[in-house]
Amino acid sequence: MRTIDVKVGKEYMYKNSRVTIIKRIPGIETKKRNMHSGILFIGMERTRKSFEISNGEVVYADKLTPISN
Repeated sequence: MRTIDVKVGKEYMYKNSRVTIIKRIPGIETKKRNMHSGILFIGMERTRKSFEISNGEVVYADKLTPISN
């Protein structure tokens, strides 16, 4: 699943159990520069976003699956 598809407050499946997304945790800023075409500095790179779920764990979006109705 993609990170932008995960919404806070919605339910997803994680390890065969239903969990609710409580909080979105932004990635940590790294020391590597993010350059556009190798010339224009547009900020620093970041690590992946993670999500706090209702069972207390912090996971990435690729571990969650949407619930089909």
